Amino acid sequence: MVRPERELAGFARVSLRPGETKHVTFRVSPSQIAYLNREMRWMVEQGEMDVMIGASCEDIRYEETIKITDTRYMEGPDRVFYCMGEVTA
Repeated sequence: MVRPERELAGFARVSLRPGETKHVTFRVSPSQIAYLNREMRWMVEQGEMDVMIGASCEDIRYEETIKITDTRYMEGPDRVFYCMGEVTA
C-alpha cells in the first residue's frame, strides 16, 4: 500500500507574547503510522520515516528522519489516529 506523502499526526495552538518561548511535546503512537496491508491487517513496517514540525505544511521548521527497526502487526481497535500536543513554559 502507498502511504500519503504527508499526514498530520497532531497539532497544538500556542499563543506567545513577544520574546516568550514555550516547549511543545508530541507523543506519537506507533499505531498512527500503521496501514492496511494486502491481507487487510494493520501493520507498521520497518524502514525510515521523515518527521516534520512546522507552522503549516508549507512552513516546516524542523525535520528529522527516524528509523523503524521492526515490522509489527496490531489490532484495528487499538489504533490511535491523532496525538495532542502538550504545551509547557
